[in-house]
Amino acid sequence: MNPKALLLIAAAVTAIAATSHAEPGTSLDDPSFDTMPKAGISIHKSPEAEQALVVETVSDNPHEGSGCLKISLPVAAYASVSFPLRQESQAMDIEFAYRVEASPEAVVKIGVQSFTMAGGFRSVDFKPVVAPGQYGPEWKVFRGRIERAEGATHWQLSVAINGPATVWLDRLEAQPQ
Repeated sequence: MNPKALLLIAAAVTAIAATSHAEPGTSLDDPSFDTMPKAGISIHKSPEAEQALVVETVSDNPHEGSGCLKISLPVAAYASVSFPLRQESQAMDIEFAYRVEASPEAVVKIGVQSFTMAGGFRSVDFKPVVAPGQYGPEWKVFRGRIERAEGATHWQLSVAINGPATVWLDRLEAQPQ
């Protein structure tokens, strides 16, 4: 084959590979949650939740694949599980599957936490991405564009639970815009 044709084919394959494998928006090593993430997850909990909060991957009833992330807080306490997003980006297209089982007094929020670390952690904004009436025991999928709040230097997708409640997440994908 002609060497120029080989170079053109190699360049085309490289271009296709570069566009079809965009840099992910999170640092999760397993965004499908088939295994427990070793990176890209941050957990905060009140003293009352210290012994009660369980974050694990389970294989019963995932949305797809062989597992999902289960966040269980069986007591009336506060905890959040967050997934830091790429700091270079101001906006991302995000998709994830979720389901929730909660007691009537529980409050569950899934949203974008924007914050700054200047002088220590300071929240700039928490914007829910799932409306209160959209939580329930059946799997649902959120797809949408999220934006970091103005004045924030960092951001993350957060699951905030004021329990008792259990939240399942599956297939968290984020692409910078």
